[in-house]
Amino acid sequence: MYSVGKRLLIAVIAIAAITVAVLIVSEPKEGSVEWHKGKYLVAWKRANGEDWRCRVVAFARKRNLRAADFLLPSFAEITSLDEEASLHRDALVRLGYLVEKDIAFSIGAPDVLGIVDTIQPRTEDEWLTYFTRSPLDTNAVRVFAPRANPKVWEKYFQKRGLRRVGQ
Repeated sequence: MYSVGKRLLIAVIAIAAITVAVLIVSEPKEGSVEWHKGKYLVAWKRANGEDWRCRVVAFARKRNLRAADFLLPSFAEITSLDEEASLHRDALVRLGYLVEKDIAFSIGAPDVLGIVDTIQPRTEDEWLTYFTRSPLDTNAVRVFAPRANPKVWEKYFQKRGLRRVGQ
């Protein structure tokens, strides 16, 4: 007859084995949309101060502690993370998950950095939306946004009272 301790040990080992198997199976396949989304979000959040390390630094700074500053990304790391995020964003466009679109404005392109600074992403679609100046037109903004929600960029500009060409 098994003792209670042996049964408990067997149950713990079985649960650990099942957990490891589930984690391995649930990992997205490299090169898939989900894999690129995950890698893009990790790189973007780290480069833009939205990951857990930057939150720890912000928490420490509120209490006048500078000891956690080593957790902040260096300039070289931010540059590398921006390049990594760009590669994964381009892959998401190539895979058809993101749409790349130039939006022209009648009054000239708005301050893109000003727009990005006012966005407080709450959903994954908002995290994946990216604005930059269009290389094709000085009055345009290039937007990368999820195909599933093609009007996501319109919402940002309408909230700021900006009119597109032809509106």
